Amino acid sequence: MDDNISNKKSLTILFISIISLTIGTITIHLYGNVNLIILPFIPALFIAISFYLIKSINWINYNQSKTCTKLILLLIGPLLVKLAIASGQNISLLFDI
Repeated sequence: MDDNISNKKSLTILFISIISLTIGTITIHLYGNVNLIILPFIPALFIAISFYLIKSINWINYNQSKTCTKLILLLIGPLLVKLAIASGQNISLLFDI
């Protein structure tokens, strides 16, 4: 029984990954040289949250959500640090606009 649930979870992750990579990187031109880039992990995050909220998908429960919350924080933390450092280095460019 546990193997069946584990396979469903693996297939769900594969499905979410394929959908988000099919969507790809979305670039939204705001103005001038300013673009908003949405990377594939953002749609994957919203798809995963919607799967958690759909009650018919019962193999994704609170325990998996609690574990994934810690993992997402651990994986997105270095990205936020990188963005903070990059924006700090270019703060003079922002003031020149």
